[in-house]
Amino acid sequence: LLLDYFDVFIKTLGSRLVRGGGIGVSEATRKKYVSTRNKIEEFQVKTNKTHKLSQIDENFRTAFNEYLKEKDRLAVNTIGKYIKIVKTVTLDAQSNGYEVSPLINKVKGQSEEGSKVYLNFEELEKLKAVELEDELLDRTRDWLIIGCYVGQRVSDLLRMNKSMIEKRNNYEFISIKQVKT
Repeated sequence: LLLDYFDVFIKTLGSRLVRGGGIGVSEATRKKYVSTRNKIEEFQVKTNKTHKLSQIDENFRTAFNEYLKEKDRLAVNTIGKYIKIVKTVTLDAQSNGYEVSPLINKVKGQSEEGSKVYLNFEELEKLKAVELEDELLDRTRDWLIIGCYVGQRVSDLLRMNKSMIEKRNNYEFISIKQVKT
């Protein structure tokens, strides 16, 4: 059964070889697999159908896709990630000798180009000029403007402090080691 293999797969994530030669996956990656497993379990309860590894094909993809779109109102790219994880786990089962659908390689996780949202320099200047009486809004605006100029993830941006400013050849630089969360 698909869920049974998901459980086995998740239990072994800590000892799996990963790209770059390391062992084990990050907690964020583990959570993605657990979340996908839980979505499948909800899907099976809703449809009153248990899925076998050998049933993971385009029909499953279409039904699971529609379920996630209707029930959770998920974006195309998020649904695509769930589908890709199901395929990854199913292919892992195949590599471990389990019978899977011969059509598994036809299953694709869809994606679409996201829109790029940004502020230009003129808009940043207008934003700087706005008088805000609320101190929290004023600080929030400052962080937004800094974030636009330095281009860091919010998790890295909010870690920044004066100790990260370094002088080199009469120029000041922000020296930060990025942390992907």
